[in-house]
Amino acid sequence: FVAYSGIDDNLIKEEFKEKKFNQEVLQISTVASLIKRKNIDIIIKALSLIPYKYNLTIIGDGREKKKLQKSALKSVKNNQITFMGNIPREEVIKKLRNSDIFILLSDNETFGLTYLEAMVTGNIVIAKKNDGIDGILQNEQNAFLIPADVFELKKCIEKIYSLKEPQIEIIKQNAKETISNLSISKASESYIDNIKV
Repeated sequence: FVAYSGIDDNLIKEEFKEKKFNQEVLQISTVASLIKRKNIDIIIKALSLIPYKYNLTIIGDGREKKKLQKSALKSVKNNQITFMGNIPREEVIKKLRNSDIFILLSDNETFGLTYLEAMVTGNIVIAKKNDGIDGILQNEQNAFLIPADVFELKKCIEKIYSLKEPQIEIIKQNAKETISNLSISKASESYIDNIKV
């Protein structure tokens, strides 16, 4: 059986407060080690092509940081890209609460809990198609799944930006239902049930 990880039951209970999508200045976040396979450069390049104002918060550290910072300096225009470095998990959750869109297009990604934490804090999630989280995330149902490509990401962000509030709320509601079945307690029950068999 597929033994999925779960997220803290208390986090699920605390979150899902109503949060309006900020279309004046898109609040975008990513959480990852700053290494090549995480494709953070794709996010920076795609954002440089969109016509909207945005703030991008990058949480994490790694050997690609200086290279990404140089790329960010070329891309910012009237926008803001903030490198937070490594911060405690509680601070990550706080930053995600202030974010509208979470993007992580890693190559060879496992079942990343960060996607679930982004969903539980009310983010629209963009992830890589045909990778570790694909299947739990369903394209245009509870998230968006795309190839790790600059122009595909640009199109996806523009599509999300064009959605009406009711459409955004449907995606968030679907995400809520997905998350409610991926708590630590539900995962534990699944392990026990499958081991008994």
